[in-house]
Amino acid sequence: MPEQYSGKCPACGRFVGPYATCPYCGAEVGQRISIRFFKYGSLVLAIAGVVILLLIAPRSQVPVVQIGTLTGTMNFAYVRVHGVVARQPTYDPDSGTLHFWVADETGEIMVTAYRSEAGDLLAQGIVPAVGDEVTVEGTVRIKEDFQYLVLHGAEGVAVRAPEPVAVAIGSVSAMPLYHKVTVQGVVRDLDTPAEGLCIVSLSDASGDIKAALYTASAVWGGEWPELENGSSVQVTGMVDRYRGAPQIAVGRGSDLVLLDQEIPLASERSIAGLSTQDVGSRVIVQGNISRPVRFSAGIRYELDDGSGTIALVLWQELVDALDLHETVSEGAVWRVQGKVADYRGRLEVIPELPSDIRVLTAAPLPSAKPEDEFEARRNEVKSTPLSRPVTAKISATVAAEASPVPTATAPPVREATTPARPTGAPAPSRTPSPTPSPTVEIRTIGAITAQDVGGRVTIDRAKIADISYFSKGVKYKLTDRTGEILLLVWQDVLEKIEARYDLYPNCWVQVTGEIQEYEGDLEIVPERGSDVRVTARSDRLPMEERPANQITPSDEGRIFTVAGKVVRTESRRWLKIWLNDGTGEILIFVPERVVEYLPAGIGGNVRLRVTGEVDIYQGILELIPLAGRDVEVQ
Repeated sequence: MPEQYSGKCPACGRFVGPYATCPYCGAEVGQRISIRFFKYGSLVLAIAGVVILLLIAPRSQVPVVQIGTLTGTMNFAYVRVHGVVARQPTYDPDSGTLHFWVADETGEIMVTAYRSEAGDLLAQGIVPAVGDEVTVEGTVRIKEDFQYLVLHGAEGVAVRAPEPVAVAIGSVSAMPLYHKVTVQGVVRDLDTPAEGLCIVSLSDASGDIKAALYTASAVWGGEWPELENGSSVQVTGMVDRYRGAPQIAVGRGSDLVLLDQEIPLASERSIAGLSTQDVGSRVIVQGNISRPVRFSAGIRYELDDGSGTIALVLWQELVDALDLHETVSEGAVWRVQGKVADYRGRLEVIPELPSDIRVLTAAPLPSAKPEDEFEARRNEVKSTPLSRPVTAKISATVAAEASPVPTATAPPVREATTPARPTGAPAPSRTPSPTPSPTVEIRTIGAITAQDVGGRVTIDRAKIADISYFSKGVKYKLTDRTGEILLLVWQDVLEKIEARYDLYPNCWVQVTGEIQEYEGDLEIVPERGSDVRVTARSDRLPMEERPANQITPSDEGRIFTVAGKVVRTESRRWLKIWLNDGTGEILIFVPERVVEYLPAGIGGNVRLRVTGEVDIYQGILELIPLAGRDVEVQ
């Protein structure tokens, strides 16, 4: 066929149409390629393409994406993520909804399965537990700053339980986040801060740690064994942290095993062999009891084993539990397990539980004279939970009856050993005389030493690196180019710091206070609110007043003010207030340390104006005030 077919005869130039031979001159004209070739050729290619796709599709997988790379432009995208279950799954039987959170090295995302998909996961027994490795496929949904993944079927979920690493309790803090570990220890305390959650305090000779047991989810992890103080257990779980403190999150009842063996917590020592190097560690000492002295929080004794003497301090809770007025007096012999503490240069042994004391020789306890009241304690050894403190035993019945609760931003964690606020005051001098105002020296952190204990200094410029809360106040880790030190702010002082919400990581402060030492660490303790001044604020977003229905999980860590009417309250040593402002309801959680500073008159139908930090606990949004002054009765 000619290169350009025009339909004309190449010899005579007349139009010949579809003829291959010119009807006028008989010349060969040529012919177009038949369209049938293209018609059947395209059909063959289409069929071949479909066959190839059918062969390849079952063998191909949705590409894995990192959680931190998900953006608004990927809304409704079908993706695959791989990570660790960072929070225990929760199931709501009324809505048929299953939630769990998956974390990788770039971020965290909530995974949701609705009725049929959640039912399939439960029926097939492939619901993961906290600490499991999972690969999930689903549709990304992004609403404002909150993102979640919707599962479309059980086939999109793959679960693997990683092999745990056996470590001592004292080594858990050095383990990477989300790694699975196995520890063996002795149960020292049991708290049930919320329905479906039990916090177990564990100890071995290397240290202490808390294990969070998600009792409401035991339906897919086996029943929890019955625990009591003194039980020896083996715990397998995920390394987690709550407000900087390490803990172990345990998702299955089968990961908690009762042991028959006795786990030693301390070695027996002679009193003369104890030194400041032992501060913070547990020891066992045995000797004669003498010189009981009552003080506002308990009793102090002298313990003598023949090689030396040491102060033995019993808090009132322990005194009551042991019924000491009938079992001990001067000359009694005790075998005591306790932590070594240093109070004003003298070593003390402080037992924590009744089982830590064994009375070998008992006698009636003589009454202590009121004038011998021991001065207020500097340190409090018994660990007290930061919030929601209710001690209870956990049993299989409780685990089976506990209803699921939503997942928290982070599994809860309770505080470490913390000093209590001194309550005593020195006796006045017989002949008062004017006292000159002391000169407060300006120091860098690195220039503060143990020689400064008891003196007052000013740190002119330091940055807050970390924050931790305890039952009587807040601890801030301060750093400058020369070192670091703890800023210990008692709650009554925090109440008077106007810029308390600006005391946040990366802000800069000027602090004046007394230098104290606790368990070998130096602390600076301000006496007044004016002793703490913010010199440069961090990048924390400013405070806002916002309707309750506009506060979302994406606001976690922000400071808001909400005004509304009290719907109901719940109180133990903490206080929960449900506040309705007309747009919705929000939970106000007041920690134990703040409760005593709240204004009077809080109750049903009372209007409050509350300022606090947004937190998520067990999947529920909370507003947590930092001080009693942040709750106003209108």
